[in-house]
Amino acid sequence: MRNRTPNDVPTLVSGYLDQHLVRVRGLSPRTQEVYADSLLLFLQYASREKGTAPDRLLFSDLDPDTVLTFLNYLEEERGNTVRSRNLRLSALKSFFGYAAFKNPALLDQVSRVKAIAGKRYSKGVVAYLTLEEVTAVLNAPDPNSRFGLRDRAMLLITYANGLRVSEALRLGIGDFWLGRNPNMTILGKGGTKDVMELLPEHVDVLRAWLDARPQTASQLVFVNRGGEPLTRDGFAYLLTRYAGIAARVMPSIARKRVTPHVLRHSCAMAVLKATKDPRKAARHLRHVGYKSIETYLHANPEEQLATLTAHAELGIKPGKFRERAPGVLETLRLVRKRTMY
Repeated sequence: MRNRTPNDVPTLVSGYLDQHLVRVRGLSPRTQEVYADSLLLFLQYASREKGTAPDRLLFSDLDPDTVLTFLNYLEEERGNTVRSRNLRLSALKSFFGYAAFKNPALLDQVSRVKAIAGKRYSKGVVAYLTLEEVTAVLNAPDPNSRFGLRDRAMLLITYANGLRVSEALRLGIGDFWLGRNPNMTILGKGGTKDVMELLPEHVDVLRAWLDARPQTASQLVFVNRGGEPLTRDGFAYLLTRYAGIAARVMPSIARKRVTPHVLRHSCAMAVLKATKDPRKAARHLRHVGYKSIETYLHANPEEQLATLTAHAELGIKPGKFRERAPGVLETLRLVRKRTMY
């Protein structure tokens, strides 16, 4: 077995995951998982293409052409969307950037990979639930069962505060204050912390769940039946289940794909509808800037209609038909007659 060098892919991957993503960039575990998954797919692909075991790949094996064919493989064989393809490419560029930082001799190869552009794509319309549909979903859990209380509290807190599913599942018992001026502390993207006020309704459902919550060593608020932390897949499963129940009383829900992030979109749309102020929606969802809120503005048909009807009438009369316009031959004959005089 040959000795490893700084240019060996396993050496670079180890340093990238253990040092760069964690210590230097301080990314959340979920983001680290996405980056690691992208690298895993790419190295498996490169290994097959080069006929070399993953542990024996050199950085020179990861040339720009291999990256491009990998991106095509994602779309054509794995059926990934353009958006997913671009996310994988971003993760690879991050890894290649780290490699150039560790060894400047790799800069030429890295610069060519980083020059690969992401594909343009249509973002489509943001999926969201109306207030009536959200209410139907929130009423779906059984309030007379222990875990129905958990699910009602979890879904209400997630929707009302526009939480990402990772933020909701990270909430600990110590993050809530349910006394006077109740609030909760959210650990968001990039390790930022925000304090959100809680309404009496939120306090009531949280207290009901915390009273029924099983005794467990975990300090997380939302745990499963075994007392272990609830997972993202578990959250998504429960939401899909309750959306199915809600569709019985609100059939319009059946036409929509209700995912955890749809709750966040629905919160944004509700805030925009109530305040007519994109800045307030951005602050409520804890966006760094206001640009991302433009997506919700385009998705709101009521906002578009209000803008259209806000224009003053232009006073344009419909007019009346008097006679048929002359055909092309008649027009030519008229021109010829005029030129004869």
